[in-house]
Amino acid sequence: MKKTTARIMLIFMVLTMVISPLTCLFTYADDMWAEDYYRAHSSTGGLSDADRDDLDAEFIDFMSKYGVDFAALTLLSERLDEEPADFARDYYESCNFGYGDDKTGFMILYVQDENQVTIVPMGSAEKMFDSQLIQDAAEHAIVYYDQYGEWGVMYAAYKYIAGEIEENAEAGKEAVPALGGTEPESTDLISPAVTETGTPEAAGANTNLPSWYPASTADFQFFNDEKAPRVIDNADLLTDEEEEALEKMILACREDTAHDLVIVTDVTDYGLGQMGFADDYFDYNGYGIGEEREGALLFIDMDPNDRGGWCSCSGPDTRALYTEDIANDIDDLVYSSLGKGEYNEAFNRWVVLMYTLFEKGDPFATNWMPLRGETVTRTQDPDAPRVVDEMDLLSDAQETDLEARLAEIREKYGVDIVLFTPCRMSTMSTRTYGKLLLDTCGYGLNDSCDSIIMSIRGGYCYADAYGSTVLTDVNKERIEEKAESAFEGGGAYKAALSYISDVEHMLKTGRVQKPFISWIISTVVGLLGGSVFGGISTSAAQAKMKVPKTATSAEEYLVRDSISIVGLYDTYLGTTTSRVYDPPEERSSGGGGSSSSGHSSYSSGHTSSSGSTHSGSGRKF
Repeated sequence: MKKTTARIMLIFMVLTMVISPLTCLFTYADDMWAEDYYRAHSSTGGLSDADRDDLDAEFIDFMSKYGVDFAALTLLSERLDEEPADFARDYYESCNFGYGDDKTGFMILYVQDENQVTIVPMGSAEKMFDSQLIQDAAEHAIVYYDQYGEWGVMYAAYKYIAGEIEENAEAGKEAVPALGGTEPESTDLISPAVTETGTPEAAGANTNLPSWYPASTADFQFFNDEKAPRVIDNADLLTDEEEEALEKMILACREDTAHDLVIVTDVTDYGLGQMGFADDYFDYNGYGIGEEREGALLFIDMDPNDRGGWCSCSGPDTRALYTEDIANDIDDLVYSSLGKGEYNEAFNRWVVLMYTLFEKGDPFATNWMPLRGETVTRTQDPDAPRVVDEMDLLSDAQETDLEARLAEIREKYGVDIVLFTPCRMSTMSTRTYGKLLLDTCGYGLNDSCDSIIMSIRGGYCYADAYGSTVLTDVNKERIEEKAESAFEGGGAYKAALSYISDVEHMLKTGRVQKPFISWIISTVVGLLGGSVFGGISTSAAQAKMKVPKTATSAEEYLVRDSISIVGLYDTYLGTTTSRVYDPPEERSSGGGGSSSSGHSSYSSGHTSSSGSTHSGSGRKF
């Protein structure tokens, strides 16, 4: 039977060893793993039974296919009496997790109150990946807690590493114990293999390889070529003027961000695969800035039988910035233009988005957002617009009207009110976006910067200083609910008016009135409750009544001592609510393969033929 707590588990193991040493023998001697304990467990209560069972089943199913076990545990820091990595190893071993004789697998430990993820490879897994990839997986997993809780952290860490294992298996790497590795079919057009020691083998005399490919990858030395062209249009998709304009944009990116950008088009990938071509072209032609060779290369393959592309990222900073979500968001726009034959538009979009990603950490950051690492000093600017319509949902006349209304409230109550329609946000929540807007653009009154900011679209409020004291949870919920309803019924301007009306009433009285629909619901529920109660009482009374005999005179209806008083009891109508769990959308983690509609293939980290680490994404179009 599976145990649900580590304490019970340890007590059971001790008792078993004391009572009978024979029971210490591996119970599942004929199998390659044991199932004594749940592989996913939360000591903080952050996993439902369904979440735990789903993770447990997924981990075991993956292990049965690839021979790599996964286990995950959430706890609070107060339970740690040693380093997280040592605790993870002890827990993993004590639960008898792992595949095969050397117990291959990964232990995921999440310290919830410190928001820290530690991933420890065990057995043969210690040789699968470098420490950077394991660290990337841990950092990747943390961001899912806000939206999906402990389940999201566990699942994201597992999928990050599992995707790499699946990719290695598809590529024939000997990194999967259950498969033993499968060599790819022999062909003259494959990219150079990597030996067991990790040293790249020579490319050989393959005449199909491009002229820039080194004769021997084993002897290759990395270099930086500042003068190499950054736009190489072998497929002839651009005019000379368009190429020159892109070169200037890339030069500005290089100078401002110390990250390189390269665009390459061709009609074939020379048998290297689109991912392999992009990686190798970047490495062997001297691209990237600094010793880490920071930068990215977009390769577009116009082969009519396999038209697609791959963005190859190099350097730890570039790889960390280019997450799966960001890659998919950028590819949405770039490949939309490529599919329409708008090649210059596609390349311009890619350069601008990558430039902004390097500069501000978000490819969709607006002009007012600070640069990465820039310290924001909060100021007060009375001339700053209080209506920031980045989505262009309001007319000029509507903005002018709203500005006047907000100015009147600001003057009357001494609280700054800001309305905004956020642009596309790939890395920020609405709350984070609103707070950053307050901090950066000069909003707030008095020394404490009293202010309230509201998102017109999406129904969201956030308040600083005095505003945060009056904006209670109840008031906030009512304001957002009414504004969201107004937006759905009448658009942005109507939602803005709803916001302003409710905030002014809140500042005046300290409360926000219930939405009209709430009064209706309350009335209907009350009427239904009365009807149900009356119906139940009537039915009960009827059930106790005997059928009277026919009377011929009024006196026959009077029966002595027939009147009785019966106690009545209230009947309460209860409601039961249940949360519906909506897991994050699963995306492909394979490299270089065709993607499903609307999603990119993504690699969080792989080794190219030069021995360099890359990440990236790609699609067909």
